Amino acid sequence: MNTSAPVIRVAVSDARTLVREGLKALLQLQGGVVVVAEIADGADIVARLASVVCDVLLLDRGMSLGVTDIRELSESVHVMVICRDEDDPGDALNALRSGARGVVFHGSTVPALVEALRTVAAGRVWMPSEIQGRVAEMLHEEPRARLTAREREITIHVASGLRNGEIARRLFISEQTVKTHLGRIFRKVGVRGRIGLTLYASRCGLVAGAK
Repeated sequence: MNTSAPVIRVAVSDARTLVREGLKALLQLQGGVVVVAEIADGADIVARLASVVCDVLLLDRGMSLGVTDIRELSESVHVMVICRDEDDPGDALNALRSGARGVVFHGSTVPALVEALRTVAAGRVWMPSEIQGRVAEMLHEEPRARLTAREREITIHVASGLRNGEIARRLFISEQTVKTHLGRIFRKVGVRGRIGLTLYASRCGLVAGAK
């Protein structure tokens, strides 16, 4: 374990008690990870996250989220989704499109899961090798338009894991201006959300590549 690495605070959300307790025990045995919440009901996620300090929400893909969704959750916490079927990466890709910062499969090893958690907690994207080829196909087309200097700045900040408010403070602009720029950027480069923009930025050499 790298003792200099910051402790990652994780909320585990799964309807199955044995899975939650098993993940908690396995993660905390690795060191450097603290499970700050166990959530059995998707309808309770927003309230539970509001009551703790959390870096990553580890979310089972099969859990019903009630009135919220991954994209809304990702506004306040980095979301990493556990998907069940390694043979069909489509579900993992859909989770990324929906706002998840990372995906892992049920067959992942615990050390791989911890590495994924560290990557996501740092604001970067994590994806298993099984779906990297699919993502490459999605991003094969050339960019549709050249970004302005300001749009490149915002793209880099998004790819680094900053949220709109943080970007606004760094660039001394309003949060609404950031949102306006993002809408224009999404249309220009042909992506639908922050994860797609992060992957685009990686492919174009604006930031270090996603894992």
